Amino acid sequence: MQIIGEILRQAGRTPVCSNGSIRMPAGTTETVIITKPVRASTIDSAKIANTVTVISEFSELCLPMITERAALLNTFAGLSALICDPKTGRVFSGSRLTTYEGDDSACGLYVALVSLSALLHVNALCQSINKVFTGNADSLNLPEGEGASKWSTDELKETCAALEQAGVVSRSGPNGLTAEFPWGPGAASALTGDRTSLFRLQADMPHPALGSGLFFQLMLPVSGPIERMAETANRLNLFEFEAVDAPPFFGAWCVDFATKSLAHVGFMPNLLYIPGTAMNVAAWMMARSKIARSLVDQA
Repeated sequence: MQIIGEILRQAGRTPVCSNGSIRMPAGTTETVIITKPVRASTIDSAKIANTVTVISEFSELCLPMITERAALLNTFAGLSALICDPKTGRVFSGSRLTTYEGDDSACGLYVALVSLSALLHVNALCQSINKVFTGNADSLNLPEGEGASKWSTDELKETCAALEQAGVVSRSGPNGLTAEFPWGPGAASALTGDRTSLFRLQADMPHPALGSGLFFQLMLPVSGPIERMAETANRLNLFEFEAVDAPPFFGAWCVDFATKSLAHVGFMPNLLYIPGTAMNVAAWMMARSKIARSLVDQA
């Protein structure tokens, strides 16, 4: 947390650190980073160390049909999700990660994810609202936000090869890859009539506010009326934000309005590039697909 606080100070913010938390002003609200120690083990005996959440309250956005509005705004998600808690009426932008004992190799990526997520929570949401309601969105001018994505064709090919080695049907191209995660036992590909989740990485799709980087999407084989899908997307966002043993929650569940399908989307700007992150995202999305299957209704 000390390293994260220093990063925020170097970015021109005024974080206040105390008792495992960091608070800093963010527009008309504040962003809070909270780390909580966890004394638990996973089913494969890994020891969970902490959960780290990043949250920015938006109580003034408590409007009618907020879940449908959130489902629309979350289609422009970067590193956080706009979430409504139906029990309390709270509306907030949130992200989360879980750390495990002995997983020191992920520390650099996790520090970068939490720091940048905290810095972008409010601005990225405001840019999304601007994009949705006015059609305009100025870039936040992040360092390395212009030009080509740092995620190269070679790294995407390596990620594709690793997925294929794991038995996942995958295809790669010059600027991206697609893969199909089984939705049910024995499923392999939609081409053979199976139900699968479609995973996509795209390096040539800049974010309207964050600039160049890596777009990621997981499309579930679940569709229905927009209102019901929006409620389910919000439920998935709330579940992932509050989860303990789950993949890092950066990005958001939303609704693909063209197909009325559930989807998870997110974006890593060039500033977050570390070799191997494409494979990390693929592994997180594979786990995310399995978790979602256990939570959503089988239509």
